[in-house]
Amino acid sequence: MRPVSSSCPGRRGTPSGRRARGDTVGARVAAAGRAVPLTGIGDRGHRRDCRILFLVSTRAAAERALGPHPAGTRGGGIVARISSARPSAEPSSPEQHDRRRRILRAAARIGGEKSLERVQMHEVAKEAGVAIGTLYRYFPSKVHLFTGVMAAQVDRLREQVHAPAPGTSPEDAVADLLVQASRYLMAQPVLSASMLHASNTAHVATVPDTMHIDNTFRDILLRAVGIDDPTVQDVTLVRLVMQCWYGVLQSSLNGRASMADVESDIRLACRLLLAPRSNAPRAKKRRA
Repeated sequence: MRPVSSSCPGRRGTPSGRRARGDTVGARVAAAGRAVPLTGIGDRGHRRDCRILFLVSTRAAAERALGPHPAGTRGGGIVARISSARPSAEPSSPEQHDRRRRILRAAARIGGEKSLERVQMHEVAKEAGVAIGTLYRYFPSKVHLFTGVMAAQVDRLREQVHAPAPGTSPEDAVADLLVQASRYLMAQPVLSASMLHASNTAHVATVPDTMHIDNTFRDILLRAVGIDDPTVQDVTLVRLVMQCWYGVLQSSLNGRASMADVESDIRLACRLLLAPRSNAPRAKKRRA
């Protein structure tokens, strides 16, 4: 009597030669990443059936977690998906800068209508009039793309910032600026939610725009406070204000706070954090 297989209770085991041949089939299935017909295998081959089905189901589970492999990368889809977390290319020529700006504008238009998970990269490439490879060269993922959109929005905010009115306290100047920015972002909630999610998810090592956002926004707030030569404490306090603002804005986008709550929370945070600021020298006022 043949021994009963422990891996498939109730089925008979197979000779060593059949097991070796089953291993070869399993290797082919793992490499191909797809199921093969299991016809012609009787009871004695059931152990091999189990091995093949296990490999196929493991591959299917991995694809469900990471997404299916791109076309033309059969057998290497998972590796290709993981390797996509590479740094983005920086444009060097005027034409490349123009293409990158077109991509960001297209992403902002589409992202204003669709949530982040519904935005398709090929749709952005088509809207921008660029090849899909060009899009992925500058923005390897949607996190890169919408972090870049937020960086462009912060640059636009920097150009629009004006000196505070005479007699305005530093904390009120920063609060006024953040309230203005909040109103602008809340007017486009779908895009703002995508930008915040992307920038909060992005890692500084692979998404350079995260550092650009932080540094630019910090400089905007320090200018509003009126500090030319900030101390370590000044930078720390401004960073805390930025983090508070991100949190308040996210709560509002999630429906947990009204715009009135956002404004009052921002002003309170600025008073608590910036009123007791350091005695760093203030920017000199220009004479009329």
